[in-house]
This record gives sequence, C-alpha cells and structure tokens, in this order.
Amino acid sequence: MINLNQLRAFYQAAKHLNFSEAAKALYVTQPAVTAQVKAFEAHCELKLFKKKAGKLYLTEEGKAIYK
Repeated sequence: MINLNQLRAFYQAAKHLNFSEAAKALYVTQPAVTAQVKAFEAHCELKLFKKKAGKLYLTEEGKAIYK
C-alpha cells in the first residue's frame, strides 16, 4: 500500500532531482527519502528515477506520475 510519506518523498525528489534536497525539504534524512522512493517504486513496479553521470533524472514513467 502506498502511504503519504512515499508520495511526499517522490514529489520532493522529482521536484529537486536530488534526494538530499528532498530530505532537507521534508526534514528527514537522505536515506529515509531513498527508502520511501524505493518502496513507492516497488509498489508501482516501475523505475521512476535514473542516474547518469552523477545526476538524477526522472524516467518517462516518473515524469508521468510527477505531472
């Protein structure tokens, strides 16, 4: 089941394209954001983020959910 913390973590990570900045916005640790996003991805059975050359990007599925 998806919970509100997972949605908030995904939204902030997508907004900032940075898990550390998302953590600051949510007043939690970066590993907590990572765990929430991974749980959200697992529930949706989708990969929502990808890393390339050290930068975080939304996948097409991630973009659709973010909108």
